[in-house]
Amino acid sequence: MEITQATNLLSDFAGKTRVEVVRMGQRIITKRK
Repeated sequence: MEITQATNLLSDFAGKTRVEVVRMGQRIITKRK
């Protein structure tokens, strides 16, 4: 159970991080334009 919860937290964190990276990337691209 603990391992599953840890994996879920990591996957959820990774998903949120990806979204933030994409948003920052779009902001940088917008600034360059």
